Amino acid sequence: MPKRSSPQASTNPKVSSSETSPDQENPLPSVPSPTSRVIRDPLSYPALAEGQTWDEVRFRLGTSGYSYAPWKGSFYPAKHKSAEMLPYYARRFRTVEINNTFYRMPTKPLLSQWAAQVPEGFHFAIKTPQTLTHRQKLAAPETPETAAAFFDHLTALGSKCGPVLVQLPPFLRCDIETLSRFLALIPPGLKVAMEFRHASWFNDQVTEVLQKAGAALCHAESDEEQPPFTPWGTWGYLRLRRTEYSEAELDTWAKRLQDSPWNPIYLFFKHEDEGTGPALAHALQKRLG
Repeated sequence: MPKRSSPQASTNPKVSSSETSPDQENPLPSVPSPTSRVIRDPLSYPALAEGQTWDEVRFRLGTSGYSYAPWKGSFYPAKHKSAEMLPYYARRFRTVEINNTFYRMPTKPLLSQWAAQVPEGFHFAIKTPQTLTHRQKLAAPETPETAAAFFDHLTALGSKCGPVLVQLPPFLRCDIETLSRFLALIPPGLKVAMEFRHASWFNDQVTEVLQKAGAALCHAESDEEQPPFTPWGTWGYLRLRRTEYSEAELDTWAKRLQDSPWNPIYLFFKHEDEGTGPALAHALQKRLG
């Protein structure tokens, strides 16, 4: 595993969330929009026909969250109701990454409500609550109980439960024993992707532990850091969170994914108020077929 430098700690404050919106991120400063790539007409996003389902597919592309009012007029129709965003999104993309579960434990009734709004074959990628990752640091005496409750709640998603993202805090250093104990808590069949944000985790011993557990190393890049792309294992989880991606860069990513050994591949573009996330996911999906 290549060595990496530690990214800066996130400065985003905690935000509140409602039980009718699976994801709300903090408002971001306005940035120049790559208008040549943004699909301005929501009707340009191809949708599933009524009754159609997402088949088992290799490439599952989407965005980090979907419930964003600024997307109305670019991704969603201008007067689209917020309560109808998830069904609209799920007929155009095969997966979504839910981030507000980081701020509080999702309930079974809430997860059941989400699952009922999407077609068969759609997958929710769920971010692990900060209680486990940032407060208990995966190592507290109560961690097994907390983890068991979280994984039990996810069963409410049924076949629509995709991978779980475990994002560790930037200050948490490598601890092989803690990692091994936590991975042993994962129920059989549940995919887990680990996102490490301290350089000490990027070593061969961690790779060996992840491979033994069937877990993935999350590839995460941003405007501040673009780590090397080093695919290993049987499946992949990527968070492409740069502000802009050129056409050439999307071509490069399409080839990387096609040439990788992974199946399936989950990939999420960052939420931006300008609606570039859905446009980039759509553009990359077209390249992948």
